[in-house]
Amino acid sequence: ALVTVGGITMAARGAVRELAKEGKRVSIVKIRRIRPFPYEELANTLSEFSAVGVIDVNFSLGSPFHGGIYYQEICSSLYDTENRPPILDFLCMLGGREMVTEDFRRIVEKVEEATKKRAEKKVYWVGLRG
Repeated sequence: ALVTVGGITMAARGAVRELAKEGKRVSIVKIRRIRPFPYEELANTLSEFSAVGVIDVNFSLGSPFHGGIYYQEICSSLYDTENRPPILDFLCMLGGREMVTEDFRRIVEKVEEATKKRAEKKVYWVGLRG
């Protein structure tokens, strides 16, 4: 599953439609509000998936693993669940960069890999060099 918030959801939905044509099954969970954060609803929903990719459009200074705000909240939501899937964070659209279908394709590939083996890292910066 991909977790999105705000305007990036439209781009994610378009990319997911393209990936569906290729036979890939990807779900999108859109967060509608940050406060009060929907901890229980997300825990119930996301614990059903085999892996979760959080599309963050922000960076939280001092955060564990140098992730985004939503990544931290979602990790917290799933902490006490019995079936806690691997959670990866993808920091996107920083510096005004746009997301294209190929970016989402790479994100989905990383999330799919996390269902099979432990991810090499927890946070990925999308669209940046280096």
